[in-house]
This record gives sequence, C-alpha cells and structure tokens, in this order.
Amino acid sequence: HLTGLREIERRLTPTILPAQCSAPPAPGTTPNPRDIRPELDAMLDIAVAALSCQLTQVMTFQLGYNTWWNTLFWLDEPGNACPHHCMNHDGADGDNQAGTHLAGVWGMQQFAGLIDRLAAVPEGNGSMLDHTLVLFSTDFADANSHWTGNLPFVLAGGNAHLQTGRYLQFGQNEDSWRPHNELLLSMVHFLGLDNVTRVGDAGSGPLPGLV
Repeated sequence: HLTGLREIERRLTPTILPAQCSAPPAPGTTPNPRDIRPELDAMLDIAVAALSCQLTQVMTFQLGYNTWWNTLFWLDEPGNACPHHCMNHDGADGDNQAGTHLAGVWGMQQFAGLIDRLAAVPEGNGSMLDHTLVLFSTDFADANSHWTGNLPFVLAGGNAHLQTGRYLQFGQNEDSWRPHNELLLSMVHFLGLDNVTRVGDAGSGPLPGLV
C-alpha cells in the first residue's frame, strides 16, 4: 500500500521544477481595506506562480460574488459610489449604466492581466498560456433580473486544441441555446479525458466547432 502511494506521489511530483519557479512577493497590508486592487494583484501572482511551479494543475479564481457589496470607488464615474450589487440592479436602464459599463471593463482588464501573466511564463515550445485553458464567465447574463440564459463565456489559451480569435453563438433563441454543461464537457475533452460523456445532468455532448 505504501509503495503504491509513493509511486503516485513520485508521478505527481516533478523531478525538476521549472527555472522560473520562485515565490512572488508576500501580500502587504492594504492601506485602504475597501481597495481590493493590491490584494487582487498579489492573488493573481500567487496563482500563476503555483501553476508555473507545478504545485497545481487547476485553478479557480472568483472576483467577488453575486451579492458583492464592494464599491469600485477608483473608477471615474459617479455611479460607482453605489456598491457593485445595487449598481448592477440599476445599471440595465437606470442612472448607473455608465458605472456598470466601467465596472465590466475593469473586470475584463483583470482577466487580461491574468492572460498576460500566463503568456509571460516560458513553457515548452511556447508560453504557459499556450498550455493552459482559461475560462472566464459571470453569474448572470442580466444581473438586474438574475437571468442566466444566454450566458457569455470567454475561452483563452489552450492553443494545442482551441482555435481562438472567434465569436461563436450556439443557438439563436431560448429554444435552441445549448446548456453550458456542453462547454464544460468540451473542456474536459481538451484535457484528454475523452471517456467522459457528461458533465452534470444537462447536455447531449461537447459543443461542435471549438477546435
């Protein structure tokens, strides 16, 4: 039994760690507890360092939550004086449209920062981004009504399997939209687990045309 466990440990532990494997600076004390940006930068650095050091192969990063009450006061828009939660409820057609737009742009900039970090790490014949599949999503398609239909997703990296630089729409209306389980199943297949046929209860197979 112990020999079997040691063999599994040996296979999961790389013999030689990558040359770029080094601990990022420790997060400091945030002068303003309401300003999440320093901690966000530090957490992204730690996450990419863990991937590059082969301490993990999978990462989940959540920026806020669906009742997030942080105020994005650093965005130059009066509407951002309202916490993120109420701003989204009033941003569809209310006074906070401009603030909601800026908050969305800022969130995508953080995603771009993660992509840039991955692209800056050499790996194999390319970068870590080339060998990493990244999924970006949100809780709601319409935060004001908590509507989850027709959710947008962004896939990046994974150049060994994924053809990027495209906009794809699966279905034209609510009757023909595909469940996002099929996207998750496609990602599982990208990882080489072709024997997996379902992720969750919905869906009939992987999404066509992603590769």
